[in-house]
Amino acid sequence: MQTTAANASVHGANATGLALSGGGFRATLFHIGGIIRLNELGWLKRVSTVTGCSGGAINAAWLGLCWKRLEFNAGGTATNLDEVYIQPLRKLCRGNHDVWPSLANMAAMLIGLHSDALVHAWRRCLFGDATLGDLPVEGAGPRVVICTSNLATGAEVHFSRDEVRDARLGSMQLPETSLARIVAASSAFPPFLSPCIVRTDPARWQPAPGADLHNEEQLKRRLLLTDGGVHDPLGLEPVRGCTTLLISDATVTREVWRTTSSFWIRQLGRTTIIQTIANSRRVAREMVEKMKASGSDRRIAHWCNAGSIDAFGLDDALARDSDITREMGEMRTRLNCFSPREQDRLINWGYATCDAAMRSGPQTDATPGRLPVPDTGLK
Repeated sequence: MQTTAANASVHGANATGLALSGGGFRATLFHIGGIIRLNELGWLKRVSTVTGCSGGAINAAWLGLCWKRLEFNAGGTATNLDEVYIQPLRKLCRGNHDVWPSLANMAAMLIGLHSDALVHAWRRCLFGDATLGDLPVEGAGPRVVICTSNLATGAEVHFSRDEVRDARLGSMQLPETSLARIVAASSAFPPFLSPCIVRTDPARWQPAPGADLHNEEQLKRRLLLTDGGVHDPLGLEPVRGCTTLLISDATVTREVWRTTSSFWIRQLGRTTIIQTIANSRRVAREMVEKMKASGSDRRIAHWCNAGSIDAFGLDDALARDSDITREMGEMRTRLNCFSPREQDRLINWGYATCDAAMRSGPQTDATPGRLPVPDTGLK
């Protein structure tokens, strides 16, 4: 997908992109830690584009919706980030939001229908009646892009306040669409939670270069969407043109199957996860290599839930590789209840790895931070 006119203005000399990956509530909590550290360093306010995929779509959409309520001081730090942004997300991650929507969707499939149970869950627990039009306008906050995948066209679909784009259908404006529905589409992990349906007026679609299905009225009328991680687990495509790229990566899992299962649904779910991880690693590696090859004026910070913090080479890193940090790569990627201890550790780990990545790259002069939940350490 090519960079569009709508986002070209944020890809200037000082453009900073923040990509929040998929990975269920594990990702949502891990990203919270990174966002806390970016805020402390003054980088959160400097971000021009935030992209979110699956679990990261929850963070990105909520950040955009909360932006006008954040109070930034003279140093560019939001002083009320915890109460406005963090606590509602932590409350969300204490709930179980995948079993009932999955069962409802499977029951609906038996009669040829689909369920909006996940949409209702996100509307009830976080987004209410907010729409894409409630996200920040240009100049009043970062451009927020939610990444999904179209089962019908096989293309990525990006939703933002100003544009919806499917590379094979074209583009349109859809600001009145429910934000809960778009986040549900991005986090609708197949085959249990997808598809999520977004209906549009075919007449509102505009052609775009390469849109070979633009004349297909039915495809434009009914978008059959699934998890954004199918195409772009890290949500990198909308921020490729940014000079500085910040990647919070919670896609990698070290979970091991220690018992054999012939149940086809479990095998299908496991296969999808493995494919997503492999795609995530490939995309991240290619992106880093391309940015390094493009010149020294481009900067990148990449921190990963299953990465090595020792690899950053910092003597004063906030944690060291250990059995505890390795557990961060083995946690489940579901949308179910994460205990207070699991939440604390994931937030601390996201913070510590972001701190190491930022002090190894974009801000080498920064002093070490302090874990946001010091009573739950990583050692």
